[in-house]
Amino acid sequence: MPWDESFLVRCATTLTKIEHKLTNVQIGYLCRYYRMNNDPENEEFAKQWNRDDIIWFWDLDQWCFCRRIADDQVAYQQQPTRIAAA
Repeated sequence: MPWDESFLVRCATTLTKIEHKLTNVQIGYLCRYYRMNNDPENEEFAKQWNRDDIIWFWDLDQWCFCRRIADDQVAYQQQPTRIAAA
């Protein structure tokens, strides 16, 4: 499932903006947790990082969505080239 280039750019920009709001430790933890679970629980992070505002929850949801898009795109690009039937 190839994504439109402008959509991928928007996702990359969103990831960068959100990650600028987090510390390196938080980003590392979030990445590790995402790799294991693919869908982090917002409430768990809210308690752990003492955050409970709606913008933060939205940012976390957007970060996870954009990571999934990036993972899908990488998987798509790593597929063997398909040969069109002549």
